[in-house]
Amino acid sequence: MAANKKTLEILEKIFAKKHISTTLRQEFYQFVAGDEIFSAAKNIQNIERKYFIFLVKMLFWLVDTTTGRVNELKYYGNEFEWLENFRLQSSECNYFLESHEKNLEKSPVILEVLTKNSQKISNRKMIFRDIMLLEGVIRKNFAFEVNFEKLIENIKNCKNPHQNELIEVLRMIEGIYISAPNRPTGENPFPPGKYGEIYFLKQKSVWSEGFKWLSMANKQLFEAEKKFQKNQKIESRTDEILARKIHESVIEIVRFNTFESQNLGMILTIQNNATSVQFIEREISQKQQKLFKNTIGYGFLLSEENIQNFVRESFGTLENIEIFDEKNAQITIFEEEKKALE
Repeated sequence: MAANKKTLEILEKIFAKKHISTTLRQEFYQFVAGDEIFSAAKNIQNIERKYFIFLVKMLFWLVDTTTGRVNELKYYGNEFEWLENFRLQSSECNYFLESHEKNLEKSPVILEVLTKNSQKISNRKMIFRDIMLLEGVIRKNFAFEVNFEKLIENIKNCKNPHQNELIEVLRMIEGIYISAPNRPTGENPFPPGKYGEIYFLKQKSVWSEGFKWLSMANKQLFEAEKKFQKNQKIESRTDEILARKIHESVIEIVRFNTFESQNLGMILTIQNNATSVQFIEREISQKQQKLFKNTIGYGFLLSEENIQNFVRESFGTLENIEIFDEKNAQITIFEEEKKALE
């Protein structure tokens, strides 16, 4: 476990001195679906100017890139949303992803930035980055966010005969969520400004506030989404991505509204014409311990005592976790060649 990007760079240099190659593992969605960009470019004369510029930028980059990783480019405004349609999906594969996986197979050491898909590979040496941000990283990656405006916009773009029914029940649930916290009162209770109001709500408090309508609305949402998906025509890859996003969002809302969990909470953000919810687990120590059992913590720039305290607080235990301080890290771990990977 490496504390941060700087620590990872130091470790890479140490490995390089020992002639040990490393590979930074990438998730499938970090690669471009090149064929889709070429398909979109065939209708380039019928699209708006900003989208035209975005496609041209992607086309020029696609000709030159050797990795196919979308983070090689900078994006602005709507480009982030357009980019989602050109990322590889979990069921897809192409030359870039295959090449990356072959490099992983050859590499004696795999570097990885923490995500919800992070997992230890048996019989392989792995270094996870951002250990000092561990709680925030795991909490973020195991959470699920639903922006009601974006979700409803996606539904409208599907041109489905049941879209109005689905939108109506989503608006009902959005209203129940908004009414759950004790909010400011007055002529204009909705918040001005960019950030609005943010509340953390337990599942129980949302239920108690909306118990009269939440159960009924949740059942209606489940039935409306079933009819929506049944009547959704999938004519393109974009249609498939939209349908999947809608389904995943609705399932998370239904799950929060149905199954009682003492560990499940909601971060509710209320803005003018923009409500979003993030379903999040309050206690994540079990996930931390499962992922990082039998690991070594490389604690650069921290004393050994501080690192032990951090690990004890984060994981609830120091069992099977070996700690090195900055002075000992390079010498103890890497001084002898036969112990280069211990």
